[in-house]
Amino acid sequence: MQDKLSYLLSSRKFWATVLVLILALAGPSAGLSDEAITKIALTVSAYILGTALEDGLSRRLPSSPAQPPVVSNAEPRDLAVRPPASRPKGLSPYTRQ
Repeated sequence: MQDKLSYLLSSRKFWATVLVLILALAGPSAGLSDEAITKIALTVSAYILGTALEDGLSRRLPSSPAQPPVVSNAEPRDLAVRPPASRPKGLSPYTRQ
């Protein structure tokens, strides 16, 4: 029980939620408009979602830095732009034959 409580009190998501609840309850008396409270709540909600994704993905992925994927074993000279195949003179690539 003590571990869960200490985890909850050290959670960024928990404190962001507490902040939004306080703003929702005390915002109008502090002079904040409903629109401002809604914008703040949406921003904090996006933060909470991002933090949850970060926490969840950090548990699934290995802790070592990822190596960039190898796209191809081609040499740079193989990737050079080649001229188009020859076509009869006077024909555009856009004309029908």
